[in-house]
Amino acid sequence: MSLVNLAHVCSHLQNASLARLGLTSIPYTRLHLSLALLLHKQGFLSQVHLGGASPPAACFPGSAAPDNHHVTSAPHRDRRPRSGEAALWDVVYGGVRNEEALRLRGYPEESIQFAVEGSRLSGAQLEADGWRKHWMDFVLEHGGKSEEDLVAAGVGGTFEQKILRQSGINSMLQQLPEGISLADAEKELRRHLRKRDIDRDILAYFAGPAAFATPRHLERDGITIQAMGLEIPSQHVTPLPPTYRDPWNLEGTSPGLELDNTTLITNKNRASRRLWLGLKYWEGSPVLTKARLISKPTKRLWLSSRELGAVVRGSHAGEVKGLSRVGEIMAPKPREGKKTNDSRNRLVEGGPPGHSTTKAKMANVRPMTPMDLLRFNPCNLDHLTETYNIGFYLDYFTRWPQLCKVMENESGQIEAYILGKLESSPYPAPIEPYDPNLKIYQKKFPNYLPWHAHITCLTVAPVARRKGFATKLSEALEVVGDEQDCWFVDLFVRVENEAAIQLYKRMGYSVYRRIIDYYNGGSDAYDMRKPLKRDKNRKTVRANGENIRVDPSEVW
Repeated sequence: MSLVNLAHVCSHLQNASLARLGLTSIPYTRLHLSLALLLHKQGFLSQVHLGGASPPAACFPGSAAPDNHHVTSAPHRDRRPRSGEAALWDVVYGGVRNEEALRLRGYPEESIQFAVEGSRLSGAQLEADGWRKHWMDFVLEHGGKSEEDLVAAGVGGTFEQKILRQSGINSMLQQLPEGISLADAEKELRRHLRKRDIDRDILAYFAGPAAFATPRHLERDGITIQAMGLEIPSQHVTPLPPTYRDPWNLEGTSPGLELDNTTLITNKNRASRRLWLGLKYWEGSPVLTKARLISKPTKRLWLSSRELGAVVRGSHAGEVKGLSRVGEIMAPKPREGKKTNDSRNRLVEGGPPGHSTTKAKMANVRPMTPMDLLRFNPCNLDHLTETYNIGFYLDYFTRWPQLCKVMENESGQIEAYILGKLESSPYPAPIEPYDPNLKIYQKKFPNYLPWHAHITCLTVAPVARRKGFATKLSEALEVVGDEQDCWFVDLFVRVENEAAIQLYKRMGYSVYRRIIDYYNGGSDAYDMRKPLKRDKNRKTVRANGENIRVDPSEVW
C-alpha cells in the first residue's frame, strides 16, 4: 500500500469533519485499518467498523432509530442510559454525590465504579487546590484535645479522630521543648506537618463538594464531553437497507476480525469492503480539525502497517514528535532513499523493497537557508549528537551565515549540516601581535583564544555516513576561516565518541586539551584544533593535548 493514498484519506477525514458528518467511510486496506484503529485508540474516532457499500448495522445497536448520532458521540447517554459515561454525567452535571443515589437510578456496579473513579479529584489535585492548609489548621486547632473536648467542639466523630491520629500531632506536641512560645510552637508544628503524607479521603473531607471533578477538570483530562450527554446539532442521517446484515464486527469477543457466514468475501467483492468511521465533535466543533501528511510523498513507497504504527503512534523517533494537541494528526515523512544489500546506495522507485532501479546521485554543499531548520531533524538521530532549540540555530544563521552549510542530495533531503562561528576571547588580544610562545601568554593568559573559527555542530545522518560528507563540510568552513585570517579551527567532541575522534584526526585535527565535566551527565570533552594558513609554525597546537586537563570555567 502506498503512502500516497494516505494524503487522500487525511483530506477526506478533514472534509468530513468540517461538513459535520457523523459517519464516513474509507477504502479497506491493511494500512488504512491500522491508521483507523490508531486514531480510535487516541480518541479521534468514536468507532471503527468494517462493512460494505452501506453503513454496517453494528454502528446502530439496539432498537433506536437508524441514525449516526450514536456513532458520533458514542457511548451516548440517550443511546446507552446505564453506561459509565452516563453515570459520570449525572455526577458532574446532575449533582449526584454518592454511590447509593446512582444505584437508585438503576446504574450497574461497573458504571458506578467508572463514575466514582472519573469524578473524584486526585490527592495531588486537591493539594494543588490548597486543601492541605485546611487540614493543617484543623490539626493545629484540635491537636492534643481529649475526646470529651472534641465532642464538645462538634468534631468528635470517628473520622475526625482518624485525621488527628494519622497526623501524629500528639507525638509532635510531646517532642516540643519546654518553655517554647506559642508562635514558635505553631511554626515548628507546621514545618513537620508539611512533610506528612495525607490520604486523598482526608483531603476530600475538607474539600467537600469541591472534591468532585468539574467540566473544566474533565476537559483537562481529555474526557469527551459529548460522550456524557451533550446533544450535537446538525447530524446527517444515513438510513440502512432493511435487509442489510453486517458481515464484519470489530467488537467481537474473539481477537482480530471474524467473518460472518452471511457474506462470503471473494476477489469479486473484495474491493467493496469499506472502513466505516465515526467522527467526534466537542461542543459543536469537530475534534479532527486538521489531518495532513508532514510532507507530500513524491515516490511510491512500501511500508507495512507495523512499521507505520511505530511512527504514527507518536513514539519518540527523533524526527516525528508525538501528538501535542487535539485536532492534529502526524504522518511520517517518507524516506526517498532506501538501502539495499548492494554496497552502493540505490533509490527504489515504483516497486517493493529490494528491486533497485536507479543509482543515487552525488550530494552537494550549499549555504543553509531558514527553511532548512525544519528539515534536518533526521541528521540528529545519533544519541551522541547534541540537539538545540530553534533560537540557537537562528542565532548562528543570522550572525555567521557564511559558516552555516548543508549537504543536500539529489532528492532535496538534507543529509548533513555544519554550524560555525568566528570569535576570540577576550577581544581584543592583550598583546599584539599574538604569539603563544610569549611568556605573558603562557603565565598571565594561558587560556587566551586568538581569532579562530569554531565548529559548533557537524552532523551527518546515520543513513548517509562513510561518504565523506563531514570532510567536505569542514573543508568548506576552513576556506571561510582562511578568508577571515583565522589562526585555527577548533571543535569539542565527547571523549567516548571514538569514531568521531578518529575521523577528525584523519582530517588533520589534534587534541589540544581535555575539558573535565564539560557535557551534561559528567562527560569530558576534547578540544581539538586544526591550524590554518596564518599559523605557519603550528604555534596553536600541541602534541600532548590528551594530558592537559582544564576546568570548564577556564574555557571561553
